[in-house]
Amino acid sequence: MHKPFKTAFVQATGHSPYPYQIRLACGQCGPENDWLASGTPCQSRLIDIPTGLGKTAAVVMAWLWNRETFRDGTGPHNSRATQTS
Repeated sequence: MHKPFKTAFVQATGHSPYPYQIRLACGQCGPENDWLASGTPCQSRLIDIPTGLGKTAAVVMAWLWNRETFRDGTGPHNSRATQTS
């Protein structure tokens, strides 16, 4: 089982993630246990956040966490996972 995003973020940065950082990595809110363990498709997004509030950490950690968590190709960032038969 993989680490929830909040856990991975704290271990990597030493800080708790802001809500926008969690949404960037995990998508929109849902039941916390499921939501924080699911990923989000890789797509272009506008991040309009003031200087000093963790935009670089948000982008890097969201990308890294999704890549590591779903390296087996099961995550939403993988086109094979979203194809229908």
